[in-house]
Amino acid sequence: MQNLKAGDLYFNASIKGKSYTELPVADVTFGFNNVELINPITKRKIKNLNLKGHFNSGMKEDLSQAILTISKLNADFPDGKLKLSGSVNNFDQPEFDTDLFLKADVTGLDKVFKLDFLGNLKGKIEISDRFKGKYINKEKRFASEVNIGKIYLENFGFNIPGTIKFDKVDGIISRNNDNYSFDSLSIISNDTDILINGEIKNLQYLFFNIEKEITADLTI
Repeated sequence: MQNLKAGDLYFNASIKGKSYTELPVADVTFGFNNVELINPITKRKIKNLNLKGHFNSGMKEDLSQAILTISKLNADFPDGKLKLSGSVNNFDQPEFDTDLFLKADVTGLDKVFKLDFLGNLKGKIEISDRFKGKYINKEKRFASEVNIGKIYLENFGFNIPGTIKFDKVDGIISRNNDNYSFDSLSIISNDTDILINGEIKNLQYLFFNIEKEITADLTI
């Protein structure tokens, strides 16, 4: 809260239904307008931070009728901006439709948003990401209509206390469906210096603990 300098917050909710005999339906509208934050590290401001969202739980216990919609999330960052919109339908078999653009100097944002699991966040990042598809539980896979993204990194760095430290990362990471490409991705970590070029297929399944064939064609 000490980094918050201005803005309005709203949260309107209703819950209807009988307990024990049925699942009450929650309907929530939430957001904030014209929020302004100060970065305690750089003393620069995040301005015009706006959010408009809506959630409806639906009438089924498995939340298969639940809908979360973010109709807008935007902000003016130092050296860039944020734009995000999207929705998640059916929390049992999630269907995603998201569109993200972020360009910013992220130095000190771990302090602004109290990201205690991160330390010494720094550098510049640009992300463009578009995804439309769903996750199929039985098959443990994503089925997508649109699945593309690209990340540009410049003097980027962070550490996870007691685990890993990246002092300086530069380069481009891009995604086209299940293919991930690395273009002159340079990583400096303590006394280690790595340069990566090439492609990996199905890399994302490593993070979901799903058994999948992962293939790579890399120069390291």
